[in-house]
Amino acid sequence: MKKRTKRENSGPDPLLTMMYNGVSIGRDDKESYLNRNYDISVREYQDMLVSQCFRCLICNKGFDEAKPHIDHNHTTGKVRGILCSNCNTGLGMFRDSTLNLANAIVYLKESE
Repeated sequence: MKKRTKRENSGPDPLLTMMYNGVSIGRDDKESYLNRNYDISVREYQDMLVSQCFRCLICNKGFDEAKPHIDHNHTTGKVRGILCSNCNTGLGMFRDSTLNLANAIVYLKESE
């Protein structure tokens, strides 16, 4: 694991911090929450963060700057990865549709 800088130490540690309705929850509650909602363990969550270098898989923003959110397929329930709040919300707004996202890209490029 990389050494955390002073700036990074000022924020919450994404390995240890998880929120539920805006309230920090303890390890046993985290385990229960992750298992119940995503069928993963705290260890699997931690391993995902490490494998992603503590960064959002879409925008590459570090989780020292943005709260990590578990992204999952709403149809199958399968966890895809961990994203920042903005990217996770964005996918949800596009209803996880690759067609909608492709159309949005065309729209943005045409309006440049």
